[in-house]
Amino acid sequence: MSSVSWPVACVAEFRGVRPGGEFTDKQTGEIIAYGARAQFEVEQEDGSVTLIPVRATELDKCTPPVDLAGFARGDKVQLRGHVVLQPRGSAAESFAVIESVLPA
Repeated sequence: MSSVSWPVACVAEFRGVRPGGEFTDKQTGEIIAYGARAQFEVEQEDGSVTLIPVRATELDKCTPPVDLAGFARGDKVQLRGHVVLQPRGSAAESFAVIESVLPA
C-alpha cells in the first residue's frame, strides 16, 4: 500500500516565530542546525489546543509566499494544505504540507 494524501484546512492563531538553533546528536556527536519555525495554534472542539510548528523555509514555498512580518501574535489565519499518511508499519513518517497561509 502506498502513502495516502488528504486535503486539510483550518483557522489558526499566529503565535509567533521560534528562532532556529542547533543541537548535538548524542549518538554521533554531529552538530545539527535547524531553522526558525512559525507557531500556529488551533483550538479543538473539546477546548484543548494544538500547536502547529511550520518551518520558515516551508512558508517560502506557499502560494503566495508567506511574509511573517505581516502577521502579529494573535492574528487569525487560514491554513491550507494536505496531510500525507504513510502505510502502517512503514519506516517513513507521516507529515503535513502547508500550501497557503492567508488572513482569516
